[in-house]
Order: sequence, then C-alpha cells, then structure tokens
Amino acid sequence: MIAKLVVWSEDRISALEKLHRKLSDYQVVGLDTNLKFLMRLSQHPQFVEGRVHTGFIEEHTEMLLGEQAVPQSAIVQAVVGIVLHDESIALNAARTSNDPFNPFATLTGFRVNHLYERKIELWHRNKEYKADVVYNRDGTYTVRVEGAAAPVEVSAKLTRSGAGLVLVLEMDKQNVLRSGVVMQDPHTIHLFTLDGSYKFSLPVYDNSVEGNNEVSDSLVVSPMPGVVDKVMVKEGDSVRVGDPLFVVIAMKMEHVIKSPKEGIIDRVLFQSGENVSKNVALVQWKD
Repeated sequence: MIAKLVVWSEDRISALEKLHRKLSDYQVVGLDTNLKFLMRLSQHPQFVEGRVHTGFIEEHTEMLLGEQAVPQSAIVQAVVGIVLHDESIALNAARTSNDPFNPFATLTGFRVNHLYERKIELWHRNKEYKADVVYNRDGTYTVRVEGAAAPVEVSAKLTRSGAGLVLVLEMDKQNVLRSGVVMQDPHTIHLFTLDGSYKFSLPVYDNSVEGNNEVSDSLVVSPMPGVVDKVMVKEGDSVRVGDPLFVVIAMKMEHVIKSPKEGIIDRVLFQSGENVSKNVALVQWKD
C-alpha cells in the first residue's frame, strides 16, 4: 500500500462524489495502481445506492475492470498538452540562449502564408490514435481526431504545479477541462483527468544512418537537425530524380529535400511538425 484516502461528508452520495474528486487528484507514474478501479467503483450506480454484496466485483467485472475506449476529450487534452509542452521547451531554450527573442522559438507554429498543421500519433494500450493540430492566428488550436465526427476548437494553458503540469483547456468555448500532465520522458505522457488516468506513448523512430558503412547517395536523409514543414509524397508514390520530397526548416531557412533517384516510396518515416536529427532517413524505398 502506498497511500490511504479517507473522506467524510454529510451523506453517502456527497461522500462518494468527494471520494471520486480526491482520487482524481492522485498522480502516480512508474507503477500500476488500483486508482481507476476505485474511481469507477465510486461512481457505479448500485454502489452509490449501497446495494453491494460479496460477489459485487465479480458481477460487474467488465464495468469495473474492463478496458474502455479512450474518449475524444482525453486525446484532445493529450495532443494539446504535447504541443504546449514542446512550445515551453522551445521558449525556455531561447531564454537561455544568446538570442532570447528568436522568432523561430517565440513564434512557434507561425507561418506567413498558411496555417501550420502538425500531425501527432499516440499509442494507448496497443491502440493507435491520430490527430491533426492546426495553429490558428489567435493562439487557439483546431484539433481533428481521426474517426471523430467533427474537429474541435481549443484554447488552452499549461502551467507548472510542483513536479507536474496543469492543463486548463476549453473546447468549442463550452467545456472547460482541467487535467494533470506528467511528461515521464520525451516519448511518454501521463494524463490525469476526472474520468481517470491515461498513459500515452509517442512513436520512437530509430532511423539514424550515422556510422553506417552502407550509406549511399540513394538515401534520403535530413542534412541537419530541424522540423519537417511539408511532406510532398505518400506511400506508394513513384518519384523521379530531383522530385521534391520534404521541406525541412533548419537554421532559419527552408531546405527542400529532393529525391536522389527514381523509385517508389515504401514508407514515409516523418510527418509535418515532427523534429528530425541530422543524417536520419526520411523515407524507405521499395526494393
């Protein structure tokens, strides 16, 4: 046992409501807990009414312990939390550099002739979720979750609280959601909401060709660290020598990455908005 929670109120219903709120305040990462089970239990209609018995958990196993779909609101909170966290890192890096007012850090997501769109892939319990985030001129975001009926308009703020982060997010100018965010590492985000906690993983690509003795002119690699601005090909496309494949922003300039050979794209390894390192492969060719 790592913690004990005791609540008191004037009646059972209000005590269970308080219990659920306090359980949602727990932010535990690094080990499995029974928090989600307890939160579901505290809201189960029969448990709220006090109609429990020794076989209660077994009778309601699916509702109490079963795997439930991740709601759209949780995916939106996770992707916006990632976006704001990345912006915070860029701003902090600029403040400690010799160029604290660098617009490429302070104006994250700004584009002159179009709205910047970033694609984010998340994994939760072996299921993939995809979302597109559009950076609007007024500082808000339009988030499109794959499979959702419609995009949502989002305004959000991420602030530090103790060892974690607090995300306050408004969806479609109606629903205000507050959640805790813990970035365990650059590829893992924990989201703590009133409905439970979610652990999302971002895909990790290991496509570096540095030190590879088989590197040839046919490889398509990023010439320097940067951010993918545009992807001009998709899987299955036939390309010729000199066809533009990517636009990478680095060193305050746009670099057009062109095809070094004629062939068919087997796999596009990076999407718009993703960071790339030097000498990292951007596509794979079909044999």
